[in-house]
Amino acid sequence: MSAPVFVPGVARDGVQVVPLPGVPGEVLAQGVDARVAGVSRILAGRPLEPWSGAIVSAAGRYPATDALMVAAISVWESGGGEHVCGFNAWGWGSCLGDNFGSWEEGIERVARALSEAPYAGLDARGKLCMWQSGDGGCGTEEGSAYAARVMATMEVGR
Repeated sequence: MSAPVFVPGVARDGVQVVPLPGVPGEVLAQGVDARVAGVSRILAGRPLEPWSGAIVSAAGRYPATDALMVAAISVWESGGGEHVCGFNAWGWGSCLGDNFGSWEEGIERVARALSEAPYAGLDARGKLCMWQSGDGGCGTEEGSAYAARVMATMEVGR
């Protein structure tokens, strides 16, 4: 179950919507619904699918983080939560002791990480290359191929 993380407003799919001046609440709620639906499409039938709202919420706290990227990384790293160690669906630290105590903890840490150094300022491709190989410039064939696969998976959610 996802915990609401936005300031009080319109609640949809476990996500609290931030009221914005001049934007009708129903329009904003539809945007949140669309993001949750996009993440759900990526994670369809996978263990992390029920956490789609939590992924959107966490990404919403970090403007440089794309919820679709958080979901798509999990698909390629663990089958969307099917093959994990300690709730680590993202290959964080290659499961070498950097595991999480819950899905919420993993989602939050990954969403935050994608907005901080060394990922901050990189485009989607650069973030994914950095995630996979430590090279934000996609200097390896493996990093470039990984970025292409994850970005194609992100398109499922658009």
